[in-house]
Amino acid sequence: MELRALTVLDSLQPQLTGFLQTVCAGFMPLEKEAAAFIEIALTYLPTATPPAERAGLLMQLCRLQYFTGRHGDAIATARASIPLWEEAGEQAGVAEAYAGLAVLEYQSGHSAASGPHARRATEIADASCVLT
Repeated sequence: MELRALTVLDSLQPQLTGFLQTVCAGFMPLEKEAAAFIEIALTYLPTATPPAERAGLLMQLCRLQYFTGRHGDAIATARASIPLWEEAGEQAGVAEAYAGLAVLEYQSGHSAASGPHARRATEIADASCVLT
């Protein structure tokens, strides 16, 4: 799933412009800007949005949070995607989330927490013939 947005700066709503100015001073890296837009999109998604779509956005946000050094947020976001993937019946998404958690925990210095996530991802992938 890809989320693409084109925003003309002179047509931004005043509330969005104000929010972006509080989150970022000056020019920000593209990853931070993309993360801000995805966070806004997730906030305003209709409640009828399919769980797989919401989970996909969460995983995109998770990667962006990791790239911008927000490792704790990335871990929480990956965890939040798992019940949505399960609700949607998307075993590939569940396996991807656990694999991502394994990497995030390891990179954050929590190697003991990393192992169970990696094993769970492998179990799910093996059981459903999913490549992670």
